[in-house]
Amino acid sequence: MSVDCKSGNTLPIDLDKSELVNVSEQLTQFKYDFLPCNEFKIKVECPEWLSFMNEKCDTGVIKIEQTTISDGVVQLLNLSTMGNLIGTGGGGNIVCYYFPTSLNFYNTDEPDGGEIVIELEPKDQDELLLLFIPVILGETNLSSTEWFNNIIGNDDTKLPSEKIPERQILTRSMSLNALIPKSQYWVYNEIYLHGRCRTNNQNIPTHAIFFDIDEAITISSFARASFQQFGQEWEVDDDHFDTVAYQKGTAGFIDIGNNSIAWKEIWHKMKVDTEKNSNTGKSDDTEVGVEIKGRGVRDFSGKKPNRGSIFRNEQGTKKGPGDNSSRSDPFSLTCEPIVDEDDKPIDGKDRLEWVKEIYNSDNETLKGMKNWFWIFLFVIALTGILMALHVFIFKNIGLFITQNEIIDRADK
Repeated sequence: MSVDCKSGNTLPIDLDKSELVNVSEQLTQFKYDFLPCNEFKIKVECPEWLSFMNEKCDTGVIKIEQTTISDGVVQLLNLSTMGNLIGTGGGGNIVCYYFPTSLNFYNTDEPDGGEIVIELEPKDQDELLLLFIPVILGETNLSSTEWFNNIIGNDDTKLPSEKIPERQILTRSMSLNALIPKSQYWVYNEIYLHGRCRTNNQNIPTHAIFFDIDEAITISSFARASFQQFGQEWEVDDDHFDTVAYQKGTAGFIDIGNNSIAWKEIWHKMKVDTEKNSNTGKSDDTEVGVEIKGRGVRDFSGKKPNRGSIFRNEQGTKKGPGDNSSRSDPFSLTCEPIVDEDDKPIDGKDRLEWVKEIYNSDNETLKGMKNWFWIFLFVIALTGILMALHVFIFKNIGLFITQNEIIDRADK
């Protein structure tokens, strides 16, 4: 359904799962199996939909695009309500965006490792599916931490800078399967975004899948610090990362809070400190027009999802990549062996053999059933005979009487 672009933005949201009660397994089934890739393009670039009218997103997002995949092999990407999907990059390449500072909140808080967004679309339809995946900090050697580490390569000289805004990254073969949590998820429909407007001021249909924060993927603190300092010329390590400058929102750091005030009013609204100083009695409200950079305190008032358009899939991606519909489809039939009263399977026998074994059984219950069966047959047979006699007699008795009367008249 197209929506007027002037209606406002649906995203970002605070995904409070305690308030999301609608469940739909059939209409929210997502199947995936991303192909491995060993070459990526990486740069600081916001997705097209992350804009508002003439206000563009300039920083805060790292675009990572696959550029090589296995030839002749089709990726398994399918959402039940959208059909088969491909990436939004050239030739259907998969494009994902890493937000070192999360765009959305999960259960009233932001994941400390940021957020990954994967873009998918139907091949011949003007729709978009966004996979929102929360990321948390962790040093455990998991598949997701390895994926991020391989993109960084533990060598900051490969990362984009002001002199070289885009880099080609060569890695060992790895798949985006590593970034998909094995968890339940929520499918959010009827999303409208200013950055997805047609020329007739109508929104292009957009859908999203939000994964559970309790099963978030992980990124190492080193990898996240590396992403945060794209464009910087110094080495990334604990001695050189300027935490104070980052918290203040120095423009050189990759943070969506470093965009324009007008853009942040829509995409990154900040709370204003209205608490009064107990000593002066004056309000500490931030002066209008003053640029506030960095993370700050996000304001998600009025940013709860529309509960009528978001549905939970409990099974989700818990079985991992591949077509698992045969194991999870609620309409699939499960064959169970048929057993007799002694729990012995009766499969492998034809029907006559099965009836014969029951008939010859020594079981007292079955013997009683056989006796009642014969009595039942006798009653049916007797009833049939009586009905036949009844029909015959009453059908022909009039004929016999009429014939006698005709003969008597003839004699007279």
